[in-house]
Amino acid sequence: MGRYTGRKLADYTLEEKIGQGGMGAVYLARGPEAERPVAVKILYPQYSDDAEYVARFQRETSITSKLDHRHIVHLLDYGEDEQLGCFQVFEYVEGETLRSFLERGKPPIQDALRLTRELLDGLAYAHHNGI
Repeated sequence: MGRYTGRKLADYTLEEKIGQGGMGAVYLARGPEAERPVAVKILYPQYSDDAEYVARFQRETSITSKLDHRHIVHLLDYGEDEQLGCFQVFEYVEGETLRSFLERGKPPIQDALRLTRELLDGLAYAHHNGI
């Protein structure tokens, strides 16, 4: 359970912490159209007052908002909350993480090739768009 579980952030209700990274934590959330869950990334509180981290988070938001590809998760919304700080809202992709997929052991060659093609397809698109 994350520190913000059950809290409201803009139009989103944070349901459970599903991940974390170097700059923020990710929560499964429900928006105003609650039929589909979303993933909300919130900048860690210790970085909210650091202009460099906030600028980096905003650059990431700007870059991500320009990407539209089937193998890259879509940014749906972003903003800043008075109490919780900067946040990004992404489509929620249900399924296994790459980490857990790889931790299961060596995948069958067909699965490894498919996954590699999809990753490279998304990466090539991002690179073609200056990222």
